[in-house]
Amino acid sequence: MKKLLLVVVALAMFGGATVNAQDAKAEKKKKAEEAALKKYDKNGNGKLDDEEKEAMKKDREAMIKKYDKNGDGKLDDAEKEAQKADQKKKGDKKKKE
Repeated sequence: MKKLLLVVVALAMFGGATVNAQDAKAEKKKKAEEAALKKYDKNGNGKLDDEEKEAMKKDREAMIKKYDKNGDGKLDDAEKEAQKADQKKKGDKKKKE
């Protein structure tokens, strides 16, 4: 009986951690979508039209070109870290201003 209780408690704890991780991931995605909408939705209609999507695509391509050191067309973990570090520096710089 004690073993069963331990198993149930352990499953509840790990299951909760999974749900929290999923919630955090969903929240991060939602914030990224909101930030993209705020930056690219020039006409303020709450969605991205073709012209706005094209602007976002061009910015993404420029970012990949800047950080894609091995030239494979995508960012590996090290390249992503370099991009994140630059973003953090920009954020810190804006906070000081």
